[in-house]
Amino acid sequence: MKALGDRYEQAPAKHQGILPAAFAEHHGHEVDTQGDSFFAAFPRGRDGVNCAVAAQRELPDHDWPEGGAITL
Repeated sequence: MKALGDRYEQAPAKHQGILPAAFAEHHGHEVDTQGDSFFAAFPRGRDGVNCAVAAQRELPDHDWPEGGAITL
């Protein structure tokens, strides 16, 4: 995150939008957050795995501020 410098402020908001969208798309429910961490529950293990895969694909492909990216 140091590479982002002043642009860091934009990154958590984008991160906090991407993951909950993936939870919803895969039938997950956000249970809690702490800092930049999320705790989500899924009705089936397959839903959780599919969500993780989708999030891992979305995060690196997102249009992050120049000079940095967030990954899982």
